[in-house]
Amino acid sequence: MKFSIVIPTMNRLAVLRSTIGALAKQELDEHEAEVVVVDNGSTDGTVEWLEQRRGGFPVPLQVLSESTPGVSAARNAGVRHARYDHILFLNDDTAPTNERLVAGHAKAHQMANGDDIAVLGRITYPPDQLVDPFMRWINDGAQFDYGRLDGGYPPRATHFYTAHISFPRGPFERASGMDERIRFGFEDAVLGYRMEQQGVLIQYHPELVAHHDHPIDVSAWCRRATSMGGAGWQVNSLYPAEPPLAQPATTLYWRALEAAARALTFIPTDWSMLPSRLRNPAYLIINQGYYARGYRQATKINQP
Repeated sequence: MKFSIVIPTMNRLAVLRSTIGALAKQELDEHEAEVVVVDNGSTDGTVEWLEQRRGGFPVPLQVLSESTPGVSAARNAGVRHARYDHILFLNDDTAPTNERLVAGHAKAHQMANGDDIAVLGRITYPPDQLVDPFMRWINDGAQFDYGRLDGGYPPRATHFYTAHISFPRGPFERASGMDERIRFGFEDAVLGYRMEQQGVLIQYHPELVAHHDHPIDVSAWCRRATSMGGAGWQVNSLYPAEPPLAQPATTLYWRALEAAARALTFIPTDWSMLPSRLRNPAYLIINQGYYARGYRQATKINQP
């Protein structure tokens, strides 16, 4: 089985080095692979560093540039230039934790006996980042819904996490790839929705693990949640699916969460010092409240 590993990046050279280094150590057995890195406008020497690695890299390494901004355009460009019929999406900061990750994806697809499946791997923050209580809270479900999947919940479109998932190229192309109107936020859920329409089923394989090297604090998370809220409004407007691909945040309940979140973030408190029974509900209110803020702002801006 042959895999094209597609990685979008922009000014993330420090973490990209680790991911590329981990891919260089993959034990492929009888399988083949190439790495396709799509640079989306870096100014930190990313392209130059990748070009230097190409000659001695153990598998073919393509280095592409994509001028259209956004991860959707970058991933589409990567698939267009890919040589092989199976695609493995990784982020520039999701590095395999062992040498058998690509081979594990290949085995899962082989076991499907020709059915079109997407193999969803596990993403977790590295142990040194999980020392921080906020990072542990994010890891336990705020960003990726692995908790429910570990409990047996069947994956659906919203679990199509492009930070670590593999799939056959054919259904991706028939689905017209990723929607480039969505630069960031729920773009992977939209791809999952499109792939579902092509008959692709997601299989969750928690034994295939990548470390997500992306530390973040509460303040930065608030900005991210606001952006996700705006993206949620955009996705629900473009794709009126049932159930919705993004949580609608339009009721008085969400307005109350927004007000509570803003109040909490103005309190000069070291949240990490609080007991978890107080800290975790506060994190939840902040996350949902700032998401509601972004959703409300997008709704207001786009009113006819």
